[in-house]
Amino acid sequence: MKQYLVFDIGGTNLKYALLDNAGNIIEKNKKPTVKSGLNDFLKEMYEIADQYNGNFKGIAISCPGKIDVDNKIIHFGGSLPFLDGANIQKLFGDKYLSLIHISEPTRHM
Repeated sequence: MKQYLVFDIGGTNLKYALLDNAGNIIEKNKKPTVKSGLNDFLKEMYEIADQYNGNFKGIAISCPGKIDVDNKIIHFGGSLPFLDGANIQKLFGDKYLSLIHISEPTRHM
């Protein structure tokens, strides 16, 4: 299993895809971004990740704000201020026992 779950968190949409080891999109989709708070937002992301659980070995997340890539912490959160201080390693890596990569937004999907 060399597939990766990728999230592109935006102020309007939460895009996600399952990629193979070569970066080819196997499946992709999007949902409106939940903006009511961190708990509701995480619930939405966990529901998506749970659909693919067991099918990926790593998670990549692109999100707004300033990103501490070494410690995998979001600062500020851009249009989603409730993400300020979120530790992506603890919220996703520890939950799904996966490798985690986080970066600032780019146009991937």
